[in-house]
Amino acid sequence: MELRELSLAVQKGSGKQSKQLVKEALEQGLKPADILNNGLIAAMGEIGDKYKEGQIYVPEIDRKSV
Repeated sequence: MELRELSLAVQKGSGKQSKQLVKEALEQGLKPADILNNGLIAAMGEIGDKYKEGQIYVPEIDRKSV
């Protein structure tokens, strides 16, 4: 399992798929820190970059910044 696939699922907002991919990664013996850093946090970094560039809109970010 490639963590890029997990990152893309998170970016698409697919919680069900993300959960399944995390489970598969753990079953394959990937370290939780690697899953977190290279899958989940990497996805959030990409979302943040896209938000800053105006490519996506994340309403939860706007509500917290008010």
